[in-house]
Amino acid sequence: MLTIMGGIAEFERGLIRKRTDEGIERAKKQGKKFGRPDRLDAGQKRVIADRYGKGATIPELAAEYEVGVGTIWRALQPETREAAAA
Repeated sequence: MLTIMGGIAEFERGLIRKRTDEGIERAKKQGKKFGRPDRLDAGQKRVIADRYGKGATIPELAAEYEVGVGTIWRALQPETREAAAA
């Protein structure tokens, strides 16, 4: 009896997983963004890149925008700047 119930539960779990994966794919096709929201918008990233190019340090920029050093570093990466420019 327990074996049969375990088999049914496993089958049902597989169906749930399949529907979840389909929903995630559908949301991605619609352009939904997953994950944590960005702390900096595209305009801020452009200004940060410009100021960094003119000599501002990463810790100075992080303090000004009240974000971590890693956030500023990611904003300066080429793939991030290309996405912000688009």
